Amino acid sequence: MRRGEVEALALTEAALERIDAVSLCGVPFLAKDINIEVAGMRLTFSCRWLESLPPAAMDAPLASRWRAAAAVASGMVPIAHGTDSGGSIRVPAAACGLVGLKPSRGWVPTGPYHDELAGGLDCEHVLARSVRDSALMLELTCGSWAGSRTSLPRERFARAVGADVPPLNIAVITAAPGAAPLDEEIGAAVEEVAAHLSRAGHRVSAAALPSSADIGEAAGILWLTAIAEDLEFYEKRVGRPPEPHELEALTWAGVALGRRSSAIDYVRARRVLTAATRDMAERFAEFDILLLPTTAQHAPLTGQIDGRTAAFDLGSWTAQSYGYAPYTELFNVTGQPAVSLPLAVSRGGLPIGIQFAAPLGADARLIALSAWLECERPWSDRLRALRLRLP
Repeated sequence: MRRGEVEALALTEAALERIDAVSLCGVPFLAKDINIEVAGMRLTFSCRWLESLPPAAMDAPLASRWRAAAAVASGMVPIAHGTDSGGSIRVPAAACGLVGLKPSRGWVPTGPYHDELAGGLDCEHVLARSVRDSALMLELTCGSWAGSRTSLPRERFARAVGADVPPLNIAVITAAPGAAPLDEEIGAAVEEVAAHLSRAGHRVSAAALPSSADIGEAAGILWLTAIAEDLEFYEKRVGRPPEPHELEALTWAGVALGRRSSAIDYVRARRVLTAATRDMAERFAEFDILLLPTTAQHAPLTGQIDGRTAAFDLGSWTAQSYGYAPYTELFNVTGQPAVSLPLAVSRGGLPIGIQFAAPLGADARLIALSAWLECERPWSDRLRALRLRLP
């Protein structure tokens, strides 16, 4: 486009053709149908019950920043909005060979209706193909918002890409919270990345999570009860309660849990999560970066973890979900920034995500290391090969 060889319309048409062909994100920017209202568009949370709501009258604070970003960052490659309350940016990124950054809590606004989402576990950002694009979007959308309880000021994240990375103290963690088994191939990929970092001059050592890091049950109280409150909120907007077929089984389970949980249950869960946050800060005070898997297993088949059908069971769903991805939700609890990078591939050709986390607010450090790794172990050719294998 800079050279005048192609017009914006041609790029848009090519993106639409790609979507028709493979049903994948390919437009310059996609807003996920959850949490964030975009003026002129219906926010349905992909829920039949909410499909009759009118389009949003105005942009949420984050959506208004997306629009400004689109005007300024006209050279960005395709990226898409993601929400992360337990890993929903990082885990899809690991499965698809993309960069998935969950920023520190407080960088990106979640308003206008709530000062926080999912009991404070949620972070809004994007999935991208490169560290550069993720960093640039964070720079263009970060900053305080009047309605937030945990706001951080604006920062120049894009300049962290290409910045010098000094020798870092890096803790390597492979044992998962709750003793979930780790796939041997994924564990080997983590160790190989650790060896690469050691050869580059970083101080790398094995470490273990504190026992309090097994936070699944307490975190579930927060985000599942938030679903129950969301239903109550939208009942007033829709004007009627949902019919049984209009919500997925997991949503109904969250509603039931929320309705039977007391305020004391909620505060008790917050106390558990506070203890985990404190213990993580104490355990890793001497480390600059944590290195661990993004997921414990390779991506399951679509529908294998059942959250929708009449056969749904919350206990089974929880065991399968945390068995697949036990490493991500902890950083939603602590608020730390964490990123999944597509640094490896399985023998069967599946992407393997490697996760890095930094102290709260140290997103620039995480971005700088991630950008260095992208130069050291580039993944663009692997992504291109993966796309070519799609129908």
